[in-house]
Amino acid sequence: MTAVLLIAAPSAADTPSARFPFAKQTVEILSSTMAYVDEGKGPVVVMLHGNPTSSYLWRNIITDIADEYRVIAPDLIGMADSGKPDIGYTYRDHATYLGAFLTELELGEIVLVVHDWGSVPGMEIARKAEGTGQVRALAFMEAAIPPAFPAASLEAVFEKPESVLSKNIPTSH
Repeated sequence: MTAVLLIAAPSAADTPSARFPFAKQTVEILSSTMAYVDEGKGPVVVMLHGNPTSSYLWRNIITDIADEYRVIAPDLIGMADSGKPDIGYTYRDHATYLGAFLTELELGEIVLVVHDWGSVPGMEIARKAEGTGQVRALAFMEAAIPPAFPAASLEAVFEKPESVLSKNIPTSH
């Protein structure tokens, strides 16, 4: 995986905007729907948000890079404008829906940009694509990365039916 995605730092004149000037599209995925932003032309950059956010997180970055890249920013399953199927919303569920989403869109080579909760399913997609050339690069911010994350490995995150986060939450009796 080698690719470079350069995003220029904003100038003093640039001010982040609350505007979301994008029309979302939807696609049927595993008997539900996923909403997403699809803007620009060029090499594909897929941006995955954290929890409990949405593609809105990327609004200012999309406008900065859509002149040179095709930017796909989905609302993860169960969040924002995506469907709310009756599932457990585990990391495995998110990776399954995300994989089906990427397959359905037939994007070819992608650069994955992942944040927070979206990092675990994003890294699972990258791991599965290793050696195929499908994921050209991976950029992550505030990512859940084992072993700092409360799991020994990404595989361990998917082995547990319950959230691995729950083991570090004290309970009162």
